[in-house]
Amino acid sequence: MALEIRPALPAAPVPEAVRVERAPEPAPREPDARAVAEQLTRETEAQLERADKQRAQRHREAAGDNAIRQTRLDISVTDDGELLVKVRDARTDKVVRTIPPDELVEFGRKMKQYIGLILDRRG
Repeated sequence: MALEIRPALPAAPVPEAVRVERAPEPAPREPDARAVAEQLTRETEAQLERADKQRAQRHREAAGDNAIRQTRLDISVTDDGELLVKVRDARTDKVVRTIPPDELVEFGRKMKQYIGLILDRRG
């Protein structure tokens, strides 16, 4: 015996096709130049800020514990008339750096001596 399923209510008549008109899609708007410029400015500023933070972090890592050092400059003129600068740690009075380096000053003295041996200034 086959079962047949019948609807309890008679099917409602289907109305004539109702015509539905869609509103035309708006034309794509050109981006506002001011809005684009503001967006680019915000993005650029954010990128610069990230780069600055990364650069500062690299400097902190490279400097280590010597990041903040109190220094003093001793500026003098040698007998040869050369300018000599010594950078000293203000707390320990230790020479941190000499400008120009001592080796270069000694090299210059030796070169002047050698040139003096080669070229005599007698006239």
